[in-house]
Amino acid sequence: MKIKKTIKAVVAILLIVCSLMGFAACEEKETEVNRDKLPNQYESKSYYFRQGYSDTWAVSLKNDEGKLVEEYADQGLALQLKPTAETEGVYYNIFCNWNVKDVSMTNSSADFADKAMDEKSKIFFNKINYVTPREEYNQDEKQVKIYNKMNWNQVTFTFIDEEGDQCKGVWNLLTEGTNFYVVSYEAKADKYDTYYAQFEEMIEDFKKIGFEKE
Repeated sequence: MKIKKTIKAVVAILLIVCSLMGFAACEEKETEVNRDKLPNQYESKSYYFRQGYSDTWAVSLKNDEGKLVEEYADQGLALQLKPTAETEGVYYNIFCNWNVKDVSMTNSSADFADKAMDEKSKIFFNKINYVTPREEYNQDEKQVKIYNKMNWNQVTFTFIDEEGDQCKGVWNLLTEGTNFYVVSYEAKADKYDTYYAQFEEMIEDFKKIGFEKE
């Protein structure tokens, strides 16, 4: 009888341990789901992304139906944000490059990024992804950055804006099958460092979504 009781006790303890481990695994899995971090969220069901932003930033350009901004549809612009403290000169842009194809037989993010850096390519960043034209555009080598557990190909660049001011920016490319997103942060040179941390906070709250929300 003692042995049976001992066995029952051991089995009960093992069941409790397994239950706790299962709960912990669920908890760990739950934390891996991309959660909205910032208080304001813009969602595009047409291009399957959601972007968060803080109260210190505001929407500058958007389409209420979640499609491309009509006057910048050829550039693929889906959303533009700017700091509430600035009237102009600092922007966070999301471009959805769904219709321009210049990379065959691959959906490699690195290959897309190489093409986006090539001024002879149809998807050259400075040729298609802009709101106002950039003059004297120069770019650095690409690097891989991780934001929100996703690998982005990132390129920093400098340019002269329409007012003749020196500006600086960074674009980040993320693939979606045979399509790709480009998220850019652009600012007057003297404002770039001021808002860079906020740019990184926002791209950390960029997420791809499916037909249904998480």
